[in-house]
Amino acid sequence: MPNSNTGMQFDPVASAQKVQASVEQAMIEEKEKSEQMRRVGILRRHYNRLQSCYLGNRVKAYSKPLPAYERAVKDWALQSKEKKHEHCETLFQAVANPMMLDASLNELGPRLRLTQDEKEILNSGSSAMWAWLRGIQYDLLHKYFRRGKYQKYKISKPGNQGYRTIEVPNTETRIVAKTTLRVLSPLLDPDFYPLSIGFRPNRSALHGIAAAEQLQRRDMTHWVKCDIRDAFGQIPKPTLLEVLNSRLHGSSIMWLIEEILDRNRKRGIPQGVSISPLAMNVYLDHFLDKWWAKRFPDTCMVRYADDILIACPTRQSAINAFNSLQQQTMTIGMPLKEKQTDAVFDLNGGDVVEWLGFQIRLQGEVLKCSIGTKSWDSLEYKLREVRTRMEKVESYSDADLVSIGFGRVLEKAIAIEEQKVPTVAEQIRELAEECNLDMSGFTDVEAFKAWSIGRQKWQEAREQVLQWLPAV
Repeated sequence: MPNSNTGMQFDPVASAQKVQASVEQAMIEEKEKSEQMRRVGILRRHYNRLQSCYLGNRVKAYSKPLPAYERAVKDWALQSKEKKHEHCETLFQAVANPMMLDASLNELGPRLRLTQDEKEILNSGSSAMWAWLRGIQYDLLHKYFRRGKYQKYKISKPGNQGYRTIEVPNTETRIVAKTTLRVLSPLLDPDFYPLSIGFRPNRSALHGIAAAEQLQRRDMTHWVKCDIRDAFGQIPKPTLLEVLNSRLHGSSIMWLIEEILDRNRKRGIPQGVSISPLAMNVYLDHFLDKWWAKRFPDTCMVRYADDILIACPTRQSAINAFNSLQQQTMTIGMPLKEKQTDAVFDLNGGDVVEWLGFQIRLQGEVLKCSIGTKSWDSLEYKLREVRTRMEKVESYSDADLVSIGFGRVLEKAIAIEEQKVPTVAEQIRELAEECNLDMSGFTDVEAFKAWSIGRQKWQEAREQVLQWLPAV
C-alpha cells in the first residue's frame, strides 16, 4: 500500500507557537482598542464639560462660554467627520445661549446706536439685560426670531465713481449675526484654502504681499490681477446655502443663516452683516479656490475676498489663466470686472501692479511696494462710511477714530520709509478732516508706534506664508 504520510509532517511545537502568537496579537489588539476607548472617553468628558459652559446659562468654573466653545471645536469637532457632524447638531443652541449673546453685545456695545427702549433695558441693570437676552433665546429656539428690515445707506465713492450700499440690521439682529459668526468661524475657517487671506483670523493684506513676494522669487512674474464685480450682490444664494448646508451637515442653524441673509432675496447677500464675508469665503472656497489649485497646479492663486491675484511662469500661461478664471467666474455667477488687456501683467517687463492698496513693481530682483492711489481712495471711502454710520447707526469714540489711522499706517508700513511717517500721518488726519471727522488724537507718536508694529507684522507674515504656499 502507498505511504499515507507523504504530505507535510505535523509539528506540535510550531503549531503551539503559532497559537501563542495569535493569542498575543489578539491581546495587543484588545489592549489598543481598550486604550483607544479610554482616550475617547476622556475626550468625551472633556467635550461635555466644555458644552456645559457654552450651552448653559451660567459661566462655569471650567471655562468662559466663548473660549470653551472654541476649544470644543478644536479638541473635538475637528478631529473627525463624525465628531464634526455631532457638534453641528448643537450650533443653533450655542448661538441662542444668552451667555454667548452677551459676549457679542459687549463687543458691539460701544458702537450700537440703541433705540430708547433698548437704552432703558441696558440702563435698568443686569437683570433687565439678561431678561432681554433670554427673550432673544426664546425667539431663536422657537423660530420666532425675525431679522427685521435692513436699513440701506448709500455712500459715495471717491472721484464721483458712483455709490456703494451698506445694509444695517437692527440691534438684536446684529447681536445674533455676530454670535453666529463666532460659532461658525472656528468650524469652517480651518478648511479654507490657505491662500484665501481676506476676512479670516490671523490673516491680512500683508500675507497677500508676502505670498506675492515668494511667488516672484520662484520666477512666477507674470500676474493676473482682477476683481469680482459686486461680489456680495452677485452670489447665487440658493447655491451658497446648499454648500453651507453640506459643510454644516444639515445643522438646524441653517434656518437662522437663511433668516439673517434674507430668505426673500434670491440673489446676493446683504453687505454690512457679520456673517456675509464668511459666507462669501465659503462660496468661493468651494467653487473657485480649491477648484483652481487642483486644475492649475503650475500657477498659484492668492485671494483677498473679491480681489484675486494669480502668479504664472509665462505670459501665455497668464493669458490662459485669465481666460480660465473668466470662464469659471461666469459659470459660478460672479463675473470679473476686467478684460484680459487690463488684467495681465509682466513684472520683468516693468509693469506696475496695484493690488491690496499697494503699487507693486520689480526693481532688479526685489519686489518693491509703495502706497497706491487707490489706497487713499479706499481710506476716503472708509472714512465716509464711518461718517455715515456715526450719523445713522453707530457711535464712534475718539479712540475708534484713532484706531483707523493707526491701522492704516500699520497695514502700509512696508511701503513707508521711517522719515515719511509724520507726512503720511498728516495726510490721514487731513483726509479725515475733509470727511468731517476729528482724528487729531492720531498723533505722530501713535503713527510711529503703528509703523513699528507693522514692520514686525510684515516679518511674521513672510514666515507664515511659507507654510501655505504649494511645494516647489
